[in-house]
This record gives sequence, C-alpha cells and structure tokens, in this order.
Amino acid sequence: MAQSTAYKQNYELLLQKLRDFKRKYYRNEILKGGLYFAGVFLVSFLLINALEYFGRFDTTTRTVLFYAFIFANGFILAKYIVLPLLSLYELRKNLSYNQAATIIGTHFSEVKDKLLNTLQLHSQAQGENGFQKDLIEASINQKIDELKPVPFVRAVDYKSNKKYMRYAAIPLAVLLIVLLGAPNMLLESTERLVKHDTYFEEQAPFQFILANDSLTGIRQQDFTVNLKIKGQELPAEVFLMVDGNPVRMNAKNKTEFQYTLKNLQKNLSLQFNANGFTSRPYALKVLPKPSLQKFEVRLKYPTYLGKKEELLQNVGDLTIPAGTTVQWKFFTENTDQIQLAFKDKLIPAERKGENTYTFQNRFVQDDSYFLKTANKYLQSADSIQYMVNVVADAYPSIRVESEQDSTRLKNLYFTGEITDDYGFSGLQFKYRFVKSDDSAKMRQPEQRQSLAIAKGKFLQSFYHFFDLNTLNIAPGDELEYYFEVWDNDGVNGAKSARSQKLAFRAPSLKEIEKNTASNNKELENKMESAIRDAAKLQKQMADTRQKLMDKKNMDWQDKKQIDDILKKQQELENKIEEIQKDYQKNINQQNEFKQIDKELLEKHQKMQEMLNEIMDDKTKKMLEELQKLLEENKKEDIQKQLDEMKFN
Repeated sequence: MAQSTAYKQNYELLLQKLRDFKRKYYRNEILKGGLYFAGVFLVSFLLINALEYFGRFDTTTRTVLFYAFIFANGFILAKYIVLPLLSLYELRKNLSYNQAATIIGTHFSEVKDKLLNTLQLHSQAQGENGFQKDLIEASINQKIDELKPVPFVRAVDYKSNKKYMRYAAIPLAVLLIVLLGAPNMLLESTERLVKHDTYFEEQAPFQFILANDSLTGIRQQDFTVNLKIKGQELPAEVFLMVDGNPVRMNAKNKTEFQYTLKNLQKNLSLQFNANGFTSRPYALKVLPKPSLQKFEVRLKYPTYLGKKEELLQNVGDLTIPAGTTVQWKFFTENTDQIQLAFKDKLIPAERKGENTYTFQNRFVQDDSYFLKTANKYLQSADSIQYMVNVVADAYPSIRVESEQDSTRLKNLYFTGEITDDYGFSGLQFKYRFVKSDDSAKMRQPEQRQSLAIAKGKFLQSFYHFFDLNTLNIAPGDELEYYFEVWDNDGVNGAKSARSQKLAFRAPSLKEIEKNTASNNKELENKMESAIRDAAKLQKQMADTRQKLMDKKNMDWQDKKQIDDILKKQQELENKIEEIQKDYQKNINQQNEFKQIDKELLEKHQKMQEMLNEIMDDKTKKMLEELQKLLEENKKEDIQKQLDEMKFN
C-alpha cells in the first residue's frame, strides 16, 4: 500500500513538470509568433502604403488592398498568436503528454525515450492487477527517480527567438525613417486606405463644384449636369466621364459648364476631368418612371338595348348610352398605383397582377377623367383629359292624324307614327268623358285601349278605329281622347309621350233640330237649282235637234253645241250625286243622336224620287251613246238620240 502511494506521488510530480514545460512551450510560440506577425504587418503596411502613395488607386483597388491587408495579417495573428494563446490557457486542444515527452527527449540526451517509455508503462499498468502491476509501478518509480534531476522547462529557450527579431526590426526601422523623413507619405496613403470607399481628389489648381441640387433622374427622360469651376487656373474645356466614357461639356462661360444626358435608362457613374485632373465620382440614380403601356376598354351596354359587349384598344374618349358599365384594364410598367381622377372623385384601380390594374364604373351622366400613375419614387404627370359623353335615352315621339266618317260621325279613324332611339314598351289609346248630363259617365276613370306594336322596332306606323257607338253617347256629351306611347328605358324607367288631345262633342237636341232645318233648306235649294239646270239643258237639246233637222251635214259648231250639252249633262249628274250624298249624310247625322221624324223622312224620300227622275239610269246610258255617236259623226242617229232624251 505504501509503494502504491509513493508511486502516485512520483508520477504526479512527473506530470507537473510536463505541464510546466507545455506552458513555457506555448509562451515561446506566442513570442515567436509576435515577432513574425510584427514583421509581416510592418512589411505589408509599408508595401500597400507605398503602392497607394505612388499609384493613387481608385476606391475599388484601395478596397481590395485594404481587405487583403486585413485578411493576411488577421490570418498570421490568428495562427501564430491567438491559437497558441488559447492552447496556453487550455481553451483548445494542446500538446499531449506524449508529444511533450517526445520534444523533451530530443533536447536532452540523457532522457531520449526514457520519459516517453515511462508514460507508456503507466498506461500499461492501468490494465494490470496484482503482482504484475506492482512490478510495472516499481519500474516506473525507478525511471522517475532517474528523471527527477532533469529540468524539462530548459527544453524551451527564449533566446532562440533572437533570430526572428530581424524580421520585425528591419521594417520597423524603415517605418521610423519614413515617419521622420516623409510622414505625409504614410499619413495620406494610410488615410486613403482606411477610408477606402471614399474618393480623394488629387490636388488641382481648381475645384470641380457640381451645381445640381440632386443627382436623381427619371428613366426615359433627359438630365442636365451643371458644373462650376473655381480656382486660380481655369481649364479651357471639361470632360464629363459617363461610366468611364468621356464627353465634352458645353461651356456657358469660363466657369460654368453643362451637358445633357439623353433618355436615361440606368444608374450612371459621373466624373469630371480637366487638364489631367479628375474629380471624385458621383452616382446619378435613375428612378424608374411609372408608365402606362396600353389599356383596354370593355363596354357593357344596358341589357334592354340588346347590344353586344364592345372591346376598344387605347381609346380614352367615349360616347356611350346612359347606364353603360365601362371596364378598364391597364397594362403598366414600374407602377405601384394607378388612379382615375373624375370630376368629383379620385379612385384607385384594383391591382390584378404585377403590371395589370382594372377598374369599372357605370355612367348615367357626362364625366371626364385623368389617369394618374405612381410608384414609390414619384408620381407621373396627369394624362390628357378624356371625356365620357353619355347619351341619355331620348323621349319617344308620336304623331297622330284623325279622320271622321262624314256620314257616320261616331266612327273615328286614326293613323299615327311612333319613333324612339331604342324601342318601345307600350302604346295606348285613352279617353274619358269631360261633359255629360249622366253623372255615371263623369265618374268613370280614364279608359285605356292597348295597341299592338313591335317593341324592338324604332320607327313604326299604327292604325286604330274607335267606334263611339259602343259608349252610348247622348246629345250634348263631350269626350276627350289621346294616344300615349312608352319607351323601354331600362336605366331611368320607361318614359312616355302623348299625342295632342282631341275632343268629340255630340250636338245638343236644339243644335240637331237647327242643323236639320238648315240642312233641309240647303238641300231644297240645291234641288230647285238642279231642276232649273235640267230645264235649261232640255231646251238646249231641243234647239240643237231642230238645227240638225235643217242641215244635211253637221259642221264643227254643231259638234261643239252637242259637246257642250254633254258637259252640262255631266255637271248636272255630278250635282245630283252631291245632293244625294248630302241627303244621305243629313239622314245619318240626324239618326246618330235622335230618331228621325216620320214626316221628315217622308219628305226626304219624295226628294230622292225627284232626283231619280231627273237623272235615271236610262238617261245616263243614252248620254253615253250620244257621246259615242258624236265621235262617229252620225247625224241621223244623233237626231234620233236627241228625240228620245227628254227630261221629265
């Protein structure tokens, strides 16, 4: 048991000496790495500063140099200082005891493999038991006693790093010389390298002063670059470098220059160059302009019009029927919003895709609108003003002509014409009593009669017959009537138009009696006139017959007299027919409103018999034969015919 305790103490002492060695080993590695890092840092620092000082690189090259310097030195620092430091404090894997023993064995000749064998025997003893284990531990104790005088830490010699000091000393000396002799060489180039993304203008005898308030342009538009020159020596010409391509600027005067970039499409890098000096770069940012590429307009007409939908391309001004729904579909580019500015409201269109917007509106009156496009950068100018002309559904029109049967006053005939821009929904004939001694008639509401029409025909004629006998009209009754037509307006409701109001007035009993007396008197006078004309014609025929008897042949005067007789005979016939019509009309008119007196009817019948005697059918036939004989110039037959023609 005592042997085992002594063994553990000896072995722990051996491990402690190995740990002391490892700590000194890593301190030495850190010292060596520091010298190496210092040398690399100083050399690279001097090198990139010299390159920048003489090369005056642009921002891209300086950025590459700066980060190459940082990366290279960071790599050296991490590998030769940071990693050994972490191992020193056992924050990462460090040397194993076996590795440390190997390094120590190569440094001390008396140690060689003895230390490594001791560690290996200890590992072997851990797997043994009893007597065998005791033998191994006794051997280990013996080796430990032999190693106790050996100072393991002396295997690391700090003085061995002197050879590395020259790597840092030489560039340090150069650095000090430069700082003393030409400090600006380091200070200026170091500043430019540290501020590698900043442009440093080369000192010139004049200044480039950009006179634009903003370096923001709009795509597909022009942009004018304005420059002012300030200094003692002014250049005669200045070039604008556009993405590295030089263009001569236009001189407004000795100190002001300008150049207009046409139809911007992308962001540009701008610099000014004059007399070998170049300004710092400027970035011209080109903003995408919201634009309307094209649009479609779909017209959905009111159903009652019976018109098919219509699709228009890029048509802004519209003339449409009232109630039409207009659907717009806009195709845009670089646009986040599109609005329609009507007279009294601003409405955004609905986005349907990346570059597609839609909007619809139903119009019942005239309007106008502008199109407004916008994105997150800017809003475009308004489009031209578009007009929406709404054609209201016109009122229908009606024209009516009426005719009354001359013999039957209660028979009314109408012809008419109706017109409308889109069609009709109805046509009615309306009437009512406006005067009557019968109170029941006056209480009746307005009566209506519907007429058949073709509702889809815009212009059409109509006919109507109205029999007043069905209304039991009494003497003195007065009736008012008219026509009314309705269109088929499906937006505002059907509109109507009326014809002129007409009236029918039945004569009173007194008026009937008065008219009857007057008509009868007039008929009697016409009868007497017809009888006198017949007598004169009879005498003329007798005279002509006598003349023809005294002549062998008829001359032209005879023919003229006979022709005159025929004409007067025709006139008499017409007069008699007119009297007969007046007679019948008088009978009918009286019969329309009252029963005819028997005495009056007998008187009219007697008058009719007289008319028939004056001009019966036989006489008419003989006149026709006389006309024929006159054309054939047959004297004897004409005389015979005149003998037979005698009026009663």
